[in-house]
Amino acid sequence: MTSATSLRERIVYRVLREPALERRRFESDQEKGRQATPEQIADPRLYTGISTFTPKRFAAQQARHLHLGSYLAELLVPPHVELEPTLRTGHYTLQGDAESRLAMVWAVHEVDSVLKEAQDDVRHSG
Repeated sequence: MTSATSLRERIVYRVLREPALERRRFESDQEKGRQATPEQIADPRLYTGISTFTPKRFAAQQARHLHLGSYLAELLVPPHVELEPTLRTGHYTLQGDAESRLAMVWAVHEVDSVLKEAQDDVRHSG
């Protein structure tokens, strides 16, 4: 997701606890009315945006390792929407409002299926 990316639209993954696509799952802490954390005060993008990951396999690994949820919402992010790397490699903060972020979802994947696919790919490529 660097500025050198030539894709007209970018793909990121939002971890969900359940496969239901509800507005509240795409709200930033600011939209939820939560108090900003010291980390969010230092970098306001973290307060006004939501956490996403890319690529898909990494998102699934993070979901499992950090116990974030069992599903990945796949979002197709238009070029005009702010999407920036934050916190660590593979983590991106997606700006906009919850309604527009929810409208970017075009698929939902089970984390277990993504990880199994990745294992199968490794087995078949070797």
